[in-house]
Amino acid sequence: MIPTLYENYRRWSDGGSIFILSDLHFADADCKAINKDWITPEEQIKRINRLGEV
Repeated sequence: MIPTLYENYRRWSDGGSIFILSDLHFADADCKAINKDWITPEEQIKRINRLGEV
């Protein structure tokens, strides 16, 4: 867990959560080979954006 953001960015976490995303593999050819049900990049973005809804 990250206890706090750098001072310049702390306003982003005041009173709420921050999600840090890394290497989402958007449309990588290997994704479907690993899991035939791998969601599309559009679905990934839709799910990520849904996290910000109140």
